[in-house]
Amino acid sequence: MSADGYVSVPAHPRLRMQTHSWGERLVALRYIGDATDLIAAGVATAEMLAPLQKKGPRPRGPNGERYSVDRYYVVRNGQPIRRCRLILWKVLNDAMGLPGALDALAAHEACERAAVAQEAERVHRELTAALAREREWEAAEPSDQVPADRAHAGSVTLH
Repeated sequence: MSADGYVSVPAHPRLRMQTHSWGERLVALRYIGDATDLIAAGVATAEMLAPLQKKGPRPRGPNGERYSVDRYYVVRNGQPIRRCRLILWKVLNDAMGLPGALDALAAHEACERAAVAQEAERVHRELTAALAREREWEAAEPSDQVPADRAHAGSVTLH
């Protein structure tokens, strides 16, 4: 997985994708590649990627499923190449049948686990440092309590 969270799609090396949960029922699958590669992978149709289609999200399906397409150019070997960023919002069971979805989901979950572990380590370090400071303050403050072995030394009892 790359630093930006994208993974290569197996059997389609020129496609990159990432995934993350979207609400309670949907998962967002973000594919980046040439239109021909997206169509060959079976994640898009020519109609979905047509240049005359408006940019942005499309109407929602019955389960809230929808897609969005952004198009841009990159220069490859001195030639401008049109690239597409396709985002599919799908129900998890439907999404897992798409190319690369399992790998991308596993990479996303690994990143989330690493982030949780990193946050837990940060909190642990902060708590340890706070406890050490508290112990230093307690050791430096004069105590109002009299040690038990001197509690009755020199005391006078009145009758």
